[in-house]
Amino acid sequence: MRQRKTLFIHVGHYKTGTTALQVFLGNNARKLRRHGLDYTDLCQHHQKHSMYAFALYRAARVKTLMHGYNNPTDPETLWGRLFEAVEASASDRVMISTEEFMRLGAYPAAAERLGAIIDGVRDQLDFRIIAYLRSPDAHLRSWYNQMVKMGATTGDYNHAVQQGMEPVHSDYALALKPWVEIFGAEAVIVRPYHEKMRENGGLFRDFLPLLGFDYDKPPGLSSWSAPQEDVNPRMDDRLLELSRALKLAEVPNNVAPWVVKRAGEMLERQDAEIASGAQSFEAVIRTVEQGLDGLADLPGSAVDIAAFKADLPRAEVPWRAELGLVLATLLREQNLQRESIHKRMVELRDRVAALEARLEGRDS
Repeated sequence: MRQRKTLFIHVGHYKTGTTALQVFLGNNARKLRRHGLDYTDLCQHHQKHSMYAFALYRAARVKTLMHGYNNPTDPETLWGRLFEAVEASASDRVMISTEEFMRLGAYPAAAERLGAIIDGVRDQLDFRIIAYLRSPDAHLRSWYNQMVKMGATTGDYNHAVQQGMEPVHSDYALALKPWVEIFGAEAVIVRPYHEKMRENGGLFRDFLPLLGFDYDKPPGLSSWSAPQEDVNPRMDDRLLELSRALKLAEVPNNVAPWVVKRAGEMLERQDAEIASGAQSFEAVIRTVEQGLDGLADLPGSAVDIAAFKADLPRAEVPWRAELGLVLATLLREQNLQRESIHKRMVELRDRVAALEARLEGRDS
């Protein structure tokens, strides 16, 4: 009797190392295939399988965050080809991955469409759904960072959380609901994600055992091919409001990235100065306290030491520094534009003067 095959569907969530996992799976596809797991090439683009999700959303008439997707193929056809590829694969386990799947809970019509598709193959295939979730505040702030980085038009963080994000970002039960209802709770694997997993292969060590592999003991004698750098780097949070302001001001897309880049370089210089030996703010506070202690025994001092210690220096709240960065950068850009216009005006004035001199010479 032929062994039933298993289709693994990695559904995200967003900002849980999905791109790193997809790059890892793509880089190691041959090794994985030789040992029973086929990270299929079918409908794979940039090492992910977003077409299977987008086809469902397109059929459900979703318009937002479709990233230009306009493939007219209906989801039944696309998924049917996938099931045929699973059956034809030499591997007993096949996998697809895209964080776009995590949006399914926001669109019941798309979920209903997938449920009907799966009903047709339940007696032929087993399914395993893999999801990662990070703590809610960390997730929302990371997704806000990603929205701004992608150039989405959005309000500030509070507004984005309240109105600018799909509900699956704040309601994890909703995000997982269609996967539980379609495939059954026993088929859904949910793992916690945190930033520390980005270090020393932590995410891969957590993920690979779900597929029957060991990161520290790769099959065969060779090692895994892991990404050597962050494949989806986070924008510096201090640049978020600047980037958002440029978008709201409708600064052209070919200009705004350069403004953000120059601001980032300014921050890098500032951070380098601090790292080169400047004392921390906490060290400044300790120095102030020690200085006050040194006044305590002065017989002629009327200073209330306790009152002064109740009003020790406090580091500025981050948003003030970010606001200062936004203002400084925009004023700098304005000054650069002014200087450029002034230079151009001087050039034009000199050309006009030269032309007038030539014309006057002809008249004479």
